[in-house]
Amino acid sequence: MKQYHLFDEFVGELWGDNLEDAVLHAKIRRKGGVVNNVYTPGQDLKIVRVIQNIDRTNYTRGNRKTESVLVELEDGVRLSIDTYTD
Repeated sequence: MKQYHLFDEFVGELWGDNLEDAVLHAKIRRKGGVVNNVYTPGQDLKIVRVIQNIDRTNYTRGNRKTESVLVELEDGVRLSIDTYTD
């Protein structure tokens, strides 16, 4: 099994044979924050399915090579989740 780390906008631990497996079995929470002086609470993401892997060849974020997937949430919203490994 491989461990994937989430970037700052999400909270959770991901473990799996690949990123799709890890995302589907993880409990991921979007962090809350302040936007236009209004606090927005965090929310648990209910992932229904992984739509596709996003090709991040030669892409880094914070000097870390990333792996990303596009997921569909329970309410139909599509969201990209970026991860990194050690």
